[in-house]
Amino acid sequence: MLFAFAKGRALSKTKTAGLKVLAATIIASQVGCGDIKKEAVKNENPPITEKINKVQTSGDAKFSLQELDIPHQYQILVSWPAEVTKVVIEDSGKRIFETDSVRQYTHPIKDNSKFNFRVFSYDGDKPVLIGEFSGLTPRDYSIEASTELKQDLNIEAARVFLANQAKIQTNGFKLAIKADKIYSDNVEIYSFLTGAKAPFETDGASGGSVEIRAKVAVGHLRVNLRGQNGGDGFDGKPWDIRAVSGGGGRNGAHECARANIGGIGIGGPLKCWCTRNPDNGGAGANGAKGRDGTRAGRGGNSGSLLVEIQEKTEFVVEPFQTVGLAGIPGKGGAGQLGGIGGPGGDPTSSECSGSSSGPEGKQGDKGIDGAKALDGNVDPLCISIGQGDGKCLVK
Repeated sequence: MLFAFAKGRALSKTKTAGLKVLAATIIASQVGCGDIKKEAVKNENPPITEKINKVQTSGDAKFSLQELDIPHQYQILVSWPAEVTKVVIEDSGKRIFETDSVRQYTHPIKDNSKFNFRVFSYDGDKPVLIGEFSGLTPRDYSIEASTELKQDLNIEAARVFLANQAKIQTNGFKLAIKADKIYSDNVEIYSFLTGAKAPFETDGASGGSVEIRAKVAVGHLRVNLRGQNGGDGFDGKPWDIRAVSGGGGRNGAHECARANIGGIGIGGPLKCWCTRNPDNGGAGANGAKGRDGTRAGRGGNSGSLLVEIQEKTEFVVEPFQTVGLAGIPGKGGAGQLGGIGGPGGDPTSSECSGSSSGPEGKQGDKGIDGAKALDGNVDPLCISIGQGDGKCLVK
C-alpha cells in the first residue's frame, strides 16, 4: 500500500474500487479436470526488480497519488486552498497546467514513473511555491493473455492483474507472485495439459510450485496442478535373423561292376551296390534369448501450492492436484528363431537309402519385461486467507 506524507501531517490513503468478484470461499479437491486450450501469447511485461518508493510532499497544496482500476494506470490529484487564485503546476520543470478558476487538477501517470510536482500561486506577478510532491509511482504487473512459462517466473509488484480469463501454463516451472494487491479475473494457472507424458524411459516432471502472497486479493483463481505421466519403456527389439542353420549331411557312396562272362570279365550286365548310405542333415542352432524391455518412467508429483492473503477479502481459490501416472514398461522381445536344419546327404544311387533334413533349432526364451514404476506423490497444499497467523484453511 502506498502512503503520501506532507509537512506536519500524513495525507489519507486513497481507497479505490476493486474488481467485481464472487463471495469469499475456498474450494479444494484432489481430482483432475478437462483439457485446457492453450494460447501461447508473449507477455511483454518487464520483470519486476524494483521496490515501491514512498513519495514525499511538502507545502500547502494537497497531493494524493491514486490507483485506477486499469493496469499500469495511476493519477495524481492536486488541490489548493480556495483563497488561491492563479495556479501553475510543473512536473520536472515542465509546465503541465495553469488556471485561475478551478480548485484542483488530476494528472494521469503510468506505473513505475518518476514525478516531481511543484505548485505555484501568484502574488501579483510574483510566483510563490505552495507545494512540492515527488517520488516514483508503484510498479504493476499484468498478464492479460494466455501464456506459457519457459523458465521460473518471480513477480513482485504493488499490484498484479491476472486478466481476461487468461490461461497460464507453468510447464512445471516455479511461479511466485508477491504483491500488495492481486486481481484475478477467472484466470487459471495449470502445470500440464491432461494426459501430458514424458518421453520414453523418462520420469514425469513434477507439477512444480505455485506461491501467491499478497495483502489483499480479489476475484476468482483456479489452480490446477498435475504431474506429468511417466514415459513408457521400449519393447525388446525383435531379432531380424535366425540362428545359424545346420550343416548338410554327408553324401552316400556306391560302386558298380560288370559280371564276369567266360573268364574274360567283360560283356556282362552292370551291377551296382551301396558302399555308404548318406547322413541326415545337421540340426540348426538354438535361438538366442529375446532382448529385454526397458523401464517405465515414474509419474511426476502433483506440484505444491501456497496461497497467503493477509486480509479476508472476496477471493475465491479453487485448487486441484493430480499426480502423474507411471508409464508402461516395455515388453520383453520374442526369442530368436532357431536355425534351419541342414539338408540331408545325396544318396548318389538308388541302391543307397535316402536321408532327411536336420531338425530346426529351438527358439530362444522371451526377453524380460522392463521394470515397473510408481505413480507420483501429492505435494503440500496450503491456503490461508485472512488468518493472520498463517495457518492453512485448506491443506
